[in-house]
Amino acid sequence: MTVSDDFEDGAPLTIPVDPALDVRGNAVRKYKQHKRLTAGRRHVDARLAATRAALAAAEARLYALPSLTLDAVRATLPGAPVARGRARAAERLPYREYQSATGDAIWVGRGGADNDALTFRHARGNDLWLHCRDAPGAHVVVPLRSSAPVREETFLDAATLAAHFSKLADEEQVDVLYTNAKHVRRPRGAPPGRVFCADARTARVRMEPARLQRLLARASVEDA
Repeated sequence: MTVSDDFEDGAPLTIPVDPALDVRGNAVRKYKQHKRLTAGRRHVDARLAATRAALAAAEARLYALPSLTLDAVRATLPGAPVARGRARAAERLPYREYQSATGDAIWVGRGGADNDALTFRHARGNDLWLHCRDAPGAHVVVPLRSSAPVREETFLDAATLAAHFSKLADEEQVDVLYTNAKHVRRPRGAPPGRVFCADARTARVRMEPARLQRLLARASVEDA
């Protein structure tokens, strides 16, 4: 049966019907199917919301756990050798460090809870913070330990890394948000890594293969 679809500007809509039933019988049957599917969708939506809430709670508990390396765990076991002098287990950092063309450090979060740790534990208020706009990606921080503004090449390198470590890495041009770390907040109840920022600006970065290759080649070798 073909009827006009009132929800799509009257476009023709073909509906399969049971030839063994009359018009009224088919209408009653379709209405019952509609009620069953609508009820099922409400049930699925409720279960999906509960699952997402449970996942967020689990991630929050995981984020609250201290970051320990295998060596640090071994050091707590009976009979473990006592460290001497300045020797100690290396702490796992939540970011990888890259170096800009001018020698400045650029920190790139490893993802999820590590992004949170980078932004809210390691970054200082006036550090430059970057993130791909409108897509999931790594938090990127340029530590600024003086009042001097970030250098242009460092900014371009950091924006390139923010674009590369995001879901838009294959695009030729990517919009990147940037602001000071002190303007970044985590919404209450949000999973680790999900943030919002005030006073942010947007820069469009053109992905340059040579620039990216140089940055990746100068990454820190530490990858615990």
